[in-house]
Amino acid sequence: MLAIAAALTQSFPLQDLWHHETWFPDAHVAAIKRGEAAVPSGVTVETTVTMLPALAARTEALWIGNPNIVDPPEYEAFDIDRAGWNAKPSALEFVRARHPGYDYEQVFADPDNNVYVFKRTG
Repeated sequence: MLAIAAALTQSFPLQDLWHHETWFPDAHVAAIKRGEAAVPSGVTVETTVTMLPALAARTEALWIGNPNIVDPPEYEAFDIDRAGWNAKPSALEFVRARHPGYDYEQVFADPDNNVYVFKRTG
């Protein structure tokens, strides 16, 4: 039984326990955590899947990949690597293209790790 259980850990999420990154997150994960902290509780936020679980616990979180978002959210929080960047010249242009007619200001940026947070201003 023990041998079978040990063998199964290699094909299920338990295998992540053996990876260094599980216990010692890298700079990208730290940037995501700082970005999440820049979003206040109780607001609406459109975000990427990497930030969605933590933000959904305390905000109305919307997945950035959903094309059916009618009301622009109060915040945009995303990891460029997962946001569908579409070759926009800047993170702000990316947000403006997602919600034409509304403006956002940057409240958090970690360009080295491609994590940004914007607040709707108009």
